[in-house]
Amino acid sequence: MDYNRIENNKFKLIYKDINFHTICDEVKELYKRKLEENDNKLTFEIPSKKFNLINDPNRTKQILINLISNANKFSKNGLISVKIDEFNGYVRILVRDNGSGMKKEVLDKIGEDYMTFNNKSNENE
Repeated sequence: MDYNRIENNKFKLIYKDINFHTICDEVKELYKRKLEENDNKLTFEIPSKKFNLINDPNRTKQILINLISNANKFSKNGLISVKIDEFNGYVRILVRDNGSGMKKEVLDKIGEDYMTFNNKSNENE
């Protein structure tokens, strides 16, 4: 698991100059079949200018796929919209979908290690 590799200082990032337009196109193609299973559409909103940064392309894709996967899991016949921009010197990724949503107490725990959400019982695990 990546978390164990990070804890043991064995996790390596490979930094490259990446373009978010290219990364998003690749993610959309990789995840197309999963989206179709739930009849969901995926859109990306990225600044029209060249939007590059130095980052690990595989980890960037992993982050996007995790966010899209969560949205897709709880959305049916909907639209998943991903907006990527720069905010106060950082890359900001906003995801919007028409899924079932989460209770406030679950939202308050976002960011905790290994937090999962069970939509059927509406309880976090």
